Amino acid sequence: MSAQVRPQIRDSMPLNYAERRTKAAGPVKGIWYHAYVIIDIFSRYIVGHTVEAAESAARAEELIREAITRNGIVPETAHADRGTSMTSKKVSQLLIDLGVARSHSRPKVSNDNPYSEAQFKTTKCMSDYPERFDSLAHAREWFDAFIAYYNHEHRHSGIGWHTSASVHFGTAEEVRDQRAVTLAEAYARHPERFGRRPRPPEIPQKAWINNPAKRREPAPQTSQRHDRLTGLEIFRLRGRATSLSSPGHCRPGIPPPRMPADSPPRSGASCGTNTEVIAALGERLGCLAGDLRLQRPS
Repeated sequence: MSAQVRPQIRDSMPLNYAERRTKAAGPVKGIWYHAYVIIDIFSRYIVGHTVEAAESAARAEELIREAITRNGIVPETAHADRGTSMTSKKVSQLLIDLGVARSHSRPKVSNDNPYSEAQFKTTKCMSDYPERFDSLAHAREWFDAFIAYYNHEHRHSGIGWHTSASVHFGTAEEVRDQRAVTLAEAYARHPERFGRRPRPPEIPQKAWINNPAKRREPAPQTSQRHDRLTGLEIFRLRGRATSLSSPGHCRPGIPPPRMPADSPPRSGASCGTNTEVIAALGERLGCLAGDLRLQRPS
């Protein structure tokens, strides 16, 4: 896939994986551990993860193979960032052998992998996330505990406040029915507490990466040069007005300064010319003020 192609993935069941790598600070400056995570974009369930001392294409290939074997499902698409391990020949050949479509984020476009980005933000915003890990074993231990929490306890607003495991293994509808019964009982006991009959949130039936229906085309750039002042024009006109109002220029009752007979004519030296410039300045600034009033929100 070309680096500039906009990836589009639609998922209506656990069949598409997003892969991502992030760095975790080691015990001293300059030492980093590399966390690899594979997430199902429909359920947000993490199907595979590992923490390594260095980025490795071989380990990334093993992780993908292990995740597919453990879950018993070959995904339709594997979406990943453009790290060297994810774009390596080993990983590419594995996906080709399995018949999995490959997809990659565009450079410096985080929206192309939103579910993995959200997961890593949740990871690093945890209150017990260490500023530095003491060792590789420490990093692996912490990530193991966090991912167990993320899959089975953490509730996601994007999937109706269910856990990832509940959606991934198909128990979310049963949980939603139980919530509906609880809300109905609460409404029957105290209807005055509710503005309307409460209902549990719906469970989305599909997940998108770059939904084309929501894509916004950039507005055409139209020139509005006429009837408006540019910043440079305002700067120049203000400077001109300041110079005209300084001592030595024409004012009512004050004659213009005398110039030697052999001096060349100076622009704006006469009262008539100064008056015309001031009048033009006032007219242009008046147009600008009118434009600003029109643009002010009501």
